[in-house]
Amino acid sequence: MIFEPKCGTYISEACEEAVLMANLHNESVGFTFNELEMIVNPGDDSTKLTEEWVAKDQKRRDEYWTPERLQKKLDKESQDVLNLSVHYKTLSDVNSLEDLIRWFCKLETVSFTYASLNSEQRTTLSNKCINEFGVYSGMNCSNILPEGEWVLQSREYKLKWLAGQALEGTLSMGCPHGVIHSFAEKFEL
Repeated sequence: MIFEPKCGTYISEACEEAVLMANLHNESVGFTFNELEMIVNPGDDSTKLTEEWVAKDQKRRDEYWTPERLQKKLDKESQDVLNLSVHYKTLSDVNSLEDLIRWFCKLETVSFTYASLNSEQRTTLSNKCINEFGVYSGMNCSNILPEGEWVLQSREYKLKWLAGQALEGTLSMGCPHGVIHSFAEKFEL
């Protein structure tokens, strides 16, 4: 018998359900969880099955993360942090809304979980946006425009909206959302 755990299920829950099925039908139950196959027999203990799965998963990780692969990952992350640092320094060269959006676009491409602006850098960025361009986080988002009114708004209004969205993402997540590139393209930046 095959069991298909639902998306979002924890391995412990999947093992419990599979044991219940095996006991109820008095036959073996097979299931795959995160690409690891498990076989459950009537009378099996769900806690031991969970431990077995965790051990298999750890073995798979240990086999994948060879010293060479781990070093390559660390080297890439170090380079990414350096690239972010170099890009951040170009903030002082930003002199227009268009430049600011291009700066955010580049920021999105050099930011990662391990390479994002720190609190001090985010504060400096926010202050520059507010003081030099009149852009604040989430700008023009709460403005509910009647249908068709967006196209009537000025280019500056739209650019400030986009910059405000990018700033919001950067302040909350460390970088703007990738969709910034599509909007920047529409504004021919």
